[in-house]
Amino acid sequence: ALENSIRQCKDRIAAAQEEGKLGSGELRSSRILLRQLNAEYKRFSAAAGLRTAPERLRAAGLGQALKANGMLEMPRPAGTLTGSGGKLDVEEARKSYSAYLDTLTDAPEKNMVWLRYFTEKNPTEYMEDGTLDAPFAYDPVEDRILYNPRHPQFSTTDFEMANTHELAHRTDVLNAQGYKNKAFVDAISDASKAVLDNAEGFQRVAQAVRSDLMKDILSALSSGRLDTGFGHKAEYWAKNSEAVPLEIFAELFTMETRNDSDLSFVKKLFPGLWKEYQKLF
Repeated sequence: ALENSIRQCKDRIAAAQEEGKLGSGELRSSRILLRQLNAEYKRFSAAAGLRTAPERLRAAGLGQALKANGMLEMPRPAGTLTGSGGKLDVEEARKSYSAYLDTLTDAPEKNMVWLRYFTEKNPTEYMEDGTLDAPFAYDPVEDRILYNPRHPQFSTTDFEMANTHELAHRTDVLNAQGYKNKAFVDAISDASKAVLDNAEGFQRVAQAVRSDLMKDILSALSSGRLDTGFGHKAEYWAKNSEAVPLEIFAELFTMETRNDSDLSFVKKLFPGLWKEYQKLF
């Protein structure tokens, strides 16, 4: 019965995506339900001593609703969260993001505590900045998230991923402070040396990974020398000594929260870095 419910839910998701309803309540409700059903399916199977059967969970037509890495492609474009004049509708953005958090059934509790806190208990401030050279950025001095609705990538930016990333920065600055942690910074230096000592091999890794978050980590560890196809430019890594640990923390936090499949590359290739990250909070 659970397997049948999961298939039906996937069918509804595929239909909504085919109709272009990326920001619709119908799609988001189905997405929340799918997460809940998958979690219950895993719990029930484990309790009953039964193996899960992924082959029985496939749904016709869902292929077009999947990313290359197999994850459901259902982002909330930032452009759908703006009001008159292109300004971010902060109330709607927080409401939308809070609903998104309900779907993260596999996210670590430590991550969820901070994401909930900054969304619902101690809401993060958002401020428009037309000079920003990115759709979103966290301002640690004023403790707020900046956004530029006129940036060419703003309207299509995945708000859920971007907001998680910026809230990860806030978690780091106000709590974990990984960029000040010697063990974490040293682990990054060790990982960076490993990458630069085998640049050719890690270039192949950069081409193999699918996650943009993982690509940015490799860009950080190589100071922009690897051609990852995504991530900050070499000048960014060079301008601030804290840029690398700040971005690596935020990317790891976001990958862990979203249960990114490419997190396995971090754990396998940089076990020391992963270990020290886990100790931060």
